[in-house]
Amino acid sequence: PLPLMRQALADFNRVRQLLPDNLVVRLKIAQLYLFNHLPDPALDALQDPLNHPDRFGLTESNSIDLNVLASAAYFQKNELPQGVKLLELEMSRHPKSDTLVTSAAQAYFMHGLYTNALRVINRRLDQTPADPQWLFGKGYANLQLGNYDTAIATFTRVIDLTTNNPAARF
Repeated sequence: PLPLMRQALADFNRVRQLLPDNLVVRLKIAQLYLFNHLPDPALDALQDPLNHPDRFGLTESNSIDLNVLASAAYFQKNELPQGVKLLELEMSRHPKSDTLVTSAAQAYFMHGLYTNALRVINRRLDQTPADPQWLFGKGYANLQLGNYDTAIATFTRVIDLTTNNPAARF
């Protein structure tokens, strides 16, 4: 980590020693480690909240940040099934969270999990069938999966909806 990051980590880890059940501190530590591509120490910071959620005041409704960070750590470690499991858990708890669903789709695309991305996109399109952004994602996922006819039909729909979209035209 950069010198200022190391200093911040040292300070946050000191606070962690003084307040071991402080969730915000654990999340900040994990974010700093993930920013520096150090997933193992990030998971170490998140282990207690993951294993003992009651100590940290976690519920199904407020666990989203914890599980998304843990998922990102697993993705950095290339342990994709664990990362997918945590994202799917949170999306089942918060199906209307645009930020979460968008982040999950992006994570799946980044790691070549096009079938997972397509499943997320199709769920979103069930709610908003004419959304050009999600239709574009559907076309891209189908293109990557070799479903060319579906990709062409989907991109054609995007062009019909947004005639000046250069990415769709390409």
